[in-house]
Amino acid sequence: MIRSEIIKKLRPEIKKASTSEQTSTEEYVQNTVLRPVIKLQHELITEMVFASISKTNAAYKELSKEKLTGFLDSIFTKDKNLRNQLIGVIIAFFTLEELQTYRTIEKECNKRMLQICKERILSNL
Repeated sequence: MIRSEIIKKLRPEIKKASTSEQTSTEEYVQNTVLRPVIKLQHELITEMVFASISKTNAAYKELSKEKLTGFLDSIFTKDKNLRNQLIGVIIAFFTLEELQTYRTIEKECNKRMLQICKERILSNL
């Protein structure tokens, strides 16, 4: 079995993620690649984010949801090392074809990846 087949089989199916002929490339990649990979990597992503938060605020577990949301916004904006690590954890599960597409829309994909990660973490608090 080749790498791309293995990677695609590992990804969970997301039923709400729909695509059509009118779907933009960015939205297609988001629904068929980014969301499934981020769902697959959710535990790892969550651990990475909370490890980063604990470096700056060891008592983060005692914070209200609003303050924790603020911390997440701050970390996703300011911590370039974490951002790059998160993007790497997601890109590692791209096929070669998906990586080539990603390179053409990299800036938009990175923005969408980080937004989806943040939303998933907030929804699971």
